[in-house]
Amino acid sequence: MTSPSPLGRTRTERMHRFDDLSDVPSTLQHLMRRVPPLVKMLFRQPRTKEPRYVHLLAGDVDAGDAVPPAVKASVSSPLDDRTNALEEAVWTLEKRVSEIEQQLANFRKRFE
Repeated sequence: MTSPSPLGRTRTERMHRFDDLSDVPSTLQHLMRRVPPLVKMLFRQPRTKEPRYVHLLAGDVDAGDAVPPAVKASVSSPLDDRTNALEEAVWTLEKRVSEIEQQLANFRKRFE
């Protein structure tokens, strides 16, 4: 079993005890699929290992927080260019799915 850092463990154990670090992404996915969603994944910034998430308990985050960063102005390799293009495509699709989920939630509310 991979254990999280002591700091991360103390923060999350106050709310929920995760048996394994691999349980965290599946829990976050579950919270993102709820209607309305409780968590949103932010666009992964360059040179960061893991994606970042933000809670939506106080409403949606500012659009500036979730937009992809501009393509680096420095010289980049073809792999970097391809990775940036794929990350931007994924971000666009995630944003679109989130919009559709919100529209569906609003539509369902009409019939409750």
